[in-house]
Amino acid sequence: DGTGLGADGLDGVESLARDVHDAVRSSGAVALLTAPARQEASAIIAGQTYERLSLMATGLGLSQQAFSAPIASLSHRGDVARAFGAVGEEPMLLVRFGHGHPMEPTPRRSIALVSTWHSS
Repeated sequence: DGTGLGADGLDGVESLARDVHDAVRSSGAVALLTAPARQEASAIIAGQTYERLSLMATGLGLSQQAFSAPIASLSHRGDVARAFGAVGEEPMLLVRFGHGHPMEPTPRRSIALVSTWHSS
């Protein structure tokens, strides 16, 4: 229609903000992974922490979803940190937890189909 607005009358940023707000409000819990500073090493450690957190949540029967949009903007990171009581920390990843709908396991190929063994 040329307005730049979506079917709901909101532009892309407002629509994304509403979607994230709704997703967070419908979650059982939300966690914010932070670091003292936004550095390459901090990003790697945050990723490793998220992997462990994700595996632990799965083991407990919880679903999880990572969000980067709320902290992608420098102007919003401070607000997110303050909301979590993490003033002075750098938000790295926002994760929501809850009980999702059960899903069928993803089919996997056998190791023989994807590996080649050589003996020397």
